[in-house]
Amino acid sequence: MKLRNHVKTLKPAIADYVVKKAKQRIALQRWTEELNRKKNHKAMILVENTVDLEGPPLDFYYINEYKPAPGINVLNGITTGCECADCPAEKCCPKEAGFILAYNKRKKLKIQPGLPIYECNSYCRCGPDCPNRIVQKGTPYSLCIFRTNNGRGWGVKTLQKIKTNSFVMEYVGEVITSEEAERRGQFYDNQGNTYLFDLDYDSDEFTVDAARYGNVSHFVNHSCDPNLQVFNVFIDNLDLRLPRIALFSTRTIKAGEELTFDYQMKGTPVDRHCELMVTQEEPDPPTCVEEKPSLGESSMPSKEALNTEDMKMPKDSEVTTEADIKPKSVRRAKTWSDVVENLYRFQQAGYRDEVEYKQVKQVEQVDFWPETGFVKKLQRRDNTFYYYNRQRECEDKDVRKVKIYVY
Repeated sequence: MKLRNHVKTLKPAIADYVVKKAKQRIALQRWTEELNRKKNHKAMILVENTVDLEGPPLDFYYINEYKPAPGINVLNGITTGCECADCPAEKCCPKEAGFILAYNKRKKLKIQPGLPIYECNSYCRCGPDCPNRIVQKGTPYSLCIFRTNNGRGWGVKTLQKIKTNSFVMEYVGEVITSEEAERRGQFYDNQGNTYLFDLDYDSDEFTVDAARYGNVSHFVNHSCDPNLQVFNVFIDNLDLRLPRIALFSTRTIKAGEELTFDYQMKGTPVDRHCELMVTQEEPDPPTCVEEKPSLGESSMPSKEALNTEDMKMPKDSEVTTEADIKPKSVRRAKTWSDVVENLYRFQQAGYRDEVEYKQVKQVEQVDFWPETGFVKKLQRRDNTFYYYNRQRECEDKDVRKVKIYVY
């Protein structure tokens, strides 16, 4: 009663704000309680908004694991596991799959990006304390979904210190076919947002859509200098088309620091073009046009899957290295062409296209094979080099993975 009387004495605009803010606090508190009821891990989820009056997102449902569309089986009939009494042993799950154990004795990641993680599964003899059961236990850190103060919508920050190479969270959502992703991508493009993440470890048949169903990763923002890295994980499903997507820390992350990953990151196998030769110069600092909003807050194109007519790349004279150039939209390639071949090469090296490559590396020229006009050599952000053949390398099965950016 005292609060109501006090509100009545305020100016109408201030009184209206006070009432809306009170309603927002109640809504966010209820959402926080709902998230913590639904999560299946021990760590807490908090929600914070000290920036505006935005409340909980509408039409979003928290899930802990993939939600497959009808006809898609994300538990593909695994019936055997390792017999190790104390993992890892000679015939532990990773070795049976032809790979090394992903974790060290401190349960931190020890493999390079691009290599898969094979964890022990529900049929293995080892118990829950097995050092090869990390991702399946869920997020170990308390996290906060917070409203950013620079127009990027919601973001996620850690409430605890995270050491380098630690598992942080999974990216989950609806698992849909690539065809359905193209249909939804058109709708998302019109809305100016997307939550589509291609499962392209082995093929390009399926996509994860976290628009309506997802977990905390739904709110993680993009950065060109991210502190999280994508890895493909196989546990109770060994179908290479359907890996689980895990995010691991790339460095020590302080409590209160925002979590980000690069939407262009690929969890695909290590490419044979990656040379071990590194220049003696210090790596270029990452150049980012801007920190993009989370997958659902902007039209960040790197995870979109859209219907497309093949577009032409800008001519060399039209390519600029100005720091403010950004793509307006993105489309999928449908058929192979010289343009698609070169885009494939740029994207293998970690860039959208020639525009971004010149912008990031601050160069005016790119090395091309004179006989074919295909890209010959590219320098990655860490100053290692990719070398390419003079003939076609983008196979038919890879064409639909190529993204064509329109400026």
